[in-house]
Amino acid sequence: MMKLGTTQQQVLYFLNKQHGWHLGCGWIWDNRSGTLRIMESLLKKGVVNKSENGRYTVNEKGLAALEGVKP
Repeated sequence: MMKLGTTQQQVLYFLNKQHGWHLGCGWIWDNRSGTLRIMESLLKKGVVNKSENGRYTVNEKGLAALEGVKP
């Protein structure tokens, strides 16, 4: 797995705390397009899954990447 940047780590941490994210929910990192960009980068790194309805959730690889990460 590629190393996650600081912003990616923080978003992954909060994504795990919130049990997922999709466009319709209120939580946004900086703005909608910025949030989608980060989510897609996490998807490419293999630490989140994206469902057919567009919901992003942390997977096992993502949980392992979160070990020792604090907000």
